[in-house]
Amino acid sequence: MSNIILPAVQDDLNIVLEEILKNEKPSKQSLDQLEYDLDQLKNKLENATVDEAHEISNSINLIERLLKTYRKAEEATSPIRIKRSTKRCLKNLEYPGKINEGYDDAINFLINFYESRD
Repeated sequence: MSNIILPAVQDDLNIVLEEILKNEKPSKQSLDQLEYDLDQLKNKLENATVDEAHEISNSINLIERLLKTYRKAEEATSPIRIKRSTKRCLKNLEYPGKINEGYDDAINFLINFYESRD
């Protein structure tokens, strides 16, 4: 498996998180990029080792939830509102020894919050 794919996907997820924090929703371009990443990850899953497959599967699940949430929100009339205090908390998420884990948790938090409103 290419070692470039997962860091590139993580970078795309970080961009989406920044857009959510700044603009309350990701851009259409970022969502399109996540769809492309999703296709790439599904292709890589077939030839992955067990450890890689676990990491790829987690990324696939996260991207699918993001796309489901924000493609649905894109069709709706209003964006998801995030309080300033929540933005500050999410920006300050840090997990010693785990690079970028905070971003995944932040995105999961936002998606869970949005899904709980339905």
